[in-house]
Amino acid sequence: MISKTKKYLSLVLSLVFLLALLPAGASAADVIAAGDCGAAGGNLTWTLDSDGVLTVEGTGAMADFGEGAPWMEYAFSEDEGSSIRSIVISDGVTSIGEYAFRFCSSALHVAIPDTVASIGAGAFSYSGIESVTIPASVTSISEDTFYQCFNLTSVSLPSSVTSIGEAAFAYCMQLADLIIPDSVTSIGEAAFYGCHALVSLEIPAAVTSIGMIALRNCGMLEAINVAPDNRSYCSIDGVLFDKGLTTLLQCPDAKTGACSIPASVTAIDEAAFNPYGGSANISDIYYEGTEAMWSAIELTETDRTTLADVTIHFGSLTPGGGEEAPVPPASAPVVQVSTQKLAVDGVVKDIEHYNIDGSNYFKLRDLACLLIGTYSAFDVGYDSDTRTVTVTTGVDYTPLPTDLQIGADQSASAVVSTQALAIDGKTVDLTAYNIGGSNYFMLRDLAPYLDFGVNYDAETRTAIIVTE
Repeated sequence: MISKTKKYLSLVLSLVFLLALLPAGASAADVIAAGDCGAAGGNLTWTLDSDGVLTVEGTGAMADFGEGAPWMEYAFSEDEGSSIRSIVISDGVTSIGEYAFRFCSSALHVAIPDTVASIGAGAFSYSGIESVTIPASVTSISEDTFYQCFNLTSVSLPSSVTSIGEAAFAYCMQLADLIIPDSVTSIGEAAFYGCHALVSLEIPAAVTSIGMIALRNCGMLEAINVAPDNRSYCSIDGVLFDKGLTTLLQCPDAKTGACSIPASVTAIDEAAFNPYGGSANISDIYYEGTEAMWSAIELTETDRTTLADVTIHFGSLTPGGGEEAPVPPASAPVVQVSTQKLAVDGVVKDIEHYNIDGSNYFKLRDLACLLIGTYSAFDVGYDSDTRTVTVTTGVDYTPLPTDLQIGADQSASAVVSTQALAIDGKTVDLTAYNIGGSNYFMLRDLAPYLDFGVNYDAETRTAIIVTE
């Protein structure tokens, strides 16, 4: 028994001796500052240890810090022993306050738990973080959230995010790895301004608004590609247009070679070709319209200077397409919202359509919605490279959130569509009008290709689609 006791004592003394030989840094880090930071007073606390780890703990929301967070004096301290080098937000914290970690320029790492549901404006602006993963509990990226995060190279956004705020990633000059989730519906003004490392960006189908200069001053951006089924925007060879192809919104800063512009374009956004006011990087513009039509497009003096060295080719979208422009219609069509009804297999449907020069035209995607589950079902797509609307028969259509909506009268926007139509892979020559960014066709023109019958009840002023 005495022998065993001596043996244990000897082991304990050995361990104590070994620990005494370890450097001071091997022990637990010391707390050098602490305090409260919760929106409700003491519900959240913060500590900063001698390893530079700032930890926020507790339950509930963080306070907003318009005048500076309580750890501000350690945000960019010249003393490495007291500067914030990483940020840990513990489970239970439900929000990150406005400007919470602004100016934490030495903080390279941040951990955000799934309990965080909101991140305040400017929360990480001017910080040194290199990458960040936003949890699925967050639904929006607030304005200035990552403004001037010069070290930020990658961001992982969850499918829960629906909006990216004004200047949210502005001047993140090393940000090269970014995928905008399909859930995003709005991109704020200057959201990605000055993101020089971005080479290309995909705009999802759900995006309905892109703020001014959102993608400007991105020196390496070669292409802005819009999902074919986006209802507000489209792209041709990486150049951003509105869906109706009436306004060229932006030619990416790093795009070189040629740019194709349809004859339907009547406006070009200011500095669309170069935000710096210098020469455009492209060498040629192939404009589908005439020289007179081009001259009618309003350009600022800065834009005219930018395009001074660019060769404009008229009458074609591509090289070798000829210099003769298509002949414009002799007069504008008479367009108004139709008051006639539509019935599908005897059931009246509430659908917006237009009367153009005495004939009724219906939105192709709305018709696809109405025919889901019938023998005449068809799907609708769009090939932005060839500017072709595609229809596949015998396949149910997947509706978009904007389908079958009745809104403001858009008759003033009606123009003859310059897009092609292909049904089951075969190009079909049908007259179509682009109204508010959507293509409208006559029922009787579509009927032979989509296998439905068309009748008209004059007494009730109802157009009738028969699929059975």
